[in-house]
Amino acid sequence: MEKLGYYSSLLDMSYDEIVAHLLDTYGVAEDDYFKEKSYERFFNGEINNIGRGKTSRTSDGLYCHHIYENKYEKMADADYIRFQKVPFEYQKKEHLVYCDLIEHAILHAIIANETDGSRGINGLRAFMAPNIEDWYINGIYPKLNWEINCYNKSFLNPVDAREIVDQVRQKANM
Repeated sequence: MEKLGYYSSLLDMSYDEIVAHLLDTYGVAEDDYFKEKSYERFFNGEINNIGRGKTSRTSDGLYCHHIYENKYEKMADADYIRFQKVPFEYQKKEHLVYCDLIEHAILHAIIANETDGSRGINGLRAFMAPNIEDWYINGIYPKLNWEINCYNKSFLNPVDAREIVDQVRQKANM
């Protein structure tokens, strides 16, 4: 299946279905997003930054997505974690999924759709949609190596990129 058709088909799935598909496609994480002891120390006010696990797969062009972002916003951001009191359980490796940039945007669009815009929309609006537009439509080539890997993994021509951004925005009601 061509890329645009593949991405469009994901928009017809439920959040749980796309998560299961991505887990099957890319496999499970091998480490928790944050280190548990560091997470506890952060919540106890002993440290300001939380130690991260080895979850990066940007060398493969993949982002790490928290499956429970349909319940909590910005689960990698210490301020949001503290404010929302995100349990460590949701940072564990079994609650992470890998995705390329377009799949990530689709995950967030589906979250926004399924939560009536109460979750998912901020990341889509601030990060994912602008990156798709800059990289593939406006021709602004990324500079950092990890971004180049991500660019190459989900590459779309400008016409297909515009089409998927429009579909994603429609799904997210934005």
